[in-house]
Amino acid sequence: MEKEHDTGMTREPEREETSLPIHLPPFEGESIDVSRVETIETRAVTDEEEELPPVGRTNRTVFWSVMLIAALVLFGMLGAVENGAIALAAAAPVPVTVQAKVLQAKNFHLYPGISPADNSTPVAVNQLDGTITDLVISKSISLGPLGTVTVKLEAGQNTPVTVTGLTNDATGLQADEGQFQNLVLNTGPNPFDQTATSATLTNLTISSPYQAVNSITLPGLTLSITHS
Repeated sequence: MEKEHDTGMTREPEREETSLPIHLPPFEGESIDVSRVETIETRAVTDEEEELPPVGRTNRTVFWSVMLIAALVLFGMLGAVENGAIALAAAAPVPVTVQAKVLQAKNFHLYPGISPADNSTPVAVNQLDGTITDLVISKSISLGPLGTVTVKLEAGQNTPVTVTGLTNDATGLQADEGQFQNLVLNTGPNPFDQTATSATLTNLTISSPYQAVNSITLPGLTLSITHS
């Protein structure tokens, strides 16, 4: 028999093989409990939504409600301007604010009355023809929990606004100065009835629940809508 030759080399011990569990699909007749399956993507999205702070997030219902109301107000005012007349009536007791740097009026007529906006508010009715410099008409509409929408119409910054047959119901009037020509105060059938051939009011502010005009020219007209 041949003898084994010693080569001087040591043999490494054999490595033990470890087996890892392998999850195989269910065999025929077996089923998986789907209710216990949860993907990593689903958990990541859920965790991210829970961690998002409420700050900076937009409530879509509130946003589109405000946009719809603002658009309706805008289109209504544009339609009134295109028809040559503006009629702003407050369905609720929220007055329109009218501001002007200078109002130069002819055929001025002032008398007490009841506003057609609600048929109950006592007002001073102004009727006149004339020009208005730096006219601003603004109205704030409360939407309750949705906030407040403010509509503002501006015109006559460079060229004065021209009006014919303006009727303005005033619940309050303030001006730095008023000048009248041929002013007549009549306490006849309609008490406190005033007429003047011309009138000039500067830095005028009027609170009005209703105003209408037969014809109006609005140079430099701008409309803006803000939400707060």
